Amino acid sequence: MRKKDANPLENFDYLVDCEDFLLYELGRLIDEDRASLDDEEFRRVVDEGIREHVETRLEVRAELAMRLRAAGPAGSRMVPVVEDIEASLSSLAPIVKSYTAYLFRRLEECSGKADDPVGPIADRLFDSLDDRAAVEAALDALGSIRSSVSARVLAHVVSEPMLEEDLEAKAYALVRAMWPLPRHYI
Repeated sequence: MRKKDANPLENFDYLVDCEDFLLYELGRLIDEDRASLDDEEFRRVVDEGIREHVETRLEVRAELAMRLRAAGPAGSRMVPVVEDIEASLSSLAPIVKSYTAYLFRRLEECSGKADDPVGPIADRLFDSLDDRAAVEAALDALGSIRSSVSARVLAHVVSEPMLEEDLEAKAYALVRAMWPLPRHYI
């Protein structure tokens, strides 16, 4: 184990997927120059992320508790709170700081991935609305890519009257199939 850091949660991996809507919201707040814990909406997004990515995932809580125990007396004071599955963790400053720093790092990592296939497919869809075969192929391709970006494109197609009804129904079925399944809560 490396030397005991001032923050044992530095570089902790909270396992946030690049397609997570929370990163999209974080990017929006950064663009609006509102990325500060003093901003009410930014703090709400961080609290929701902690609730979703930390409090509901037992494996993340267990890893946090392990790291805190290894940090010695300073970290072990937080262990009982982290291990209590009903306790809110958004009031623990080290977790908030670590999680927020992680989100910024993760956003930077994910924005570096330029191999997003959704953009060209969406362009083809919107450029060939009169070509039924091209629209069907684009819808099938978008439906096969389970990501928040493809879901937003399909939702736009459904919400705006730009396709024939049967194609709109197909787009609706595809985006509905992407909707997350209900989670069992403890």
